[in-house]
Amino acid sequence: MAGQDTALDNPTVERWFNTAAFSRAAAGAFGSAGRGEVIGPGIFNWDFSTSKDFHVTDTNYIQFRFEAFNFLNHPNWGDPNTTFSNVAFGTINSTRTEMRRLQCGLKFIF
Repeated sequence: MAGQDTALDNPTVERWFNTAAFSRAAAGAFGSAGRGEVIGPGIFNWDFSTSKDFHVTDTNYIQFRFEAFNFLNHPNWGDPNTTFSNVAFGTINSTRTEMRRLQCGLKFIF
């Protein structure tokens, strides 16, 4: 490490951490970057479901379900690239979770 702070005030997916804080270690020497020096983004996820029962008889009914996964459609970014020799060093190129997914279901209970 070059003696600089790795955290940025406003990280983006194009530059998640201060890449200038890192330098190549001398040949045959270990680097000086500590464990957990780079922290990836967290996960924010809301799932939602609702259902409605339509009674056919006293014991038989049809249930309609609506479910939404990642209901708010928030992008949960993956971990940043931490391979120093890679051209994508310090960038985020993936997501951890899928974007919003909706599904409906119909079930007959007897």
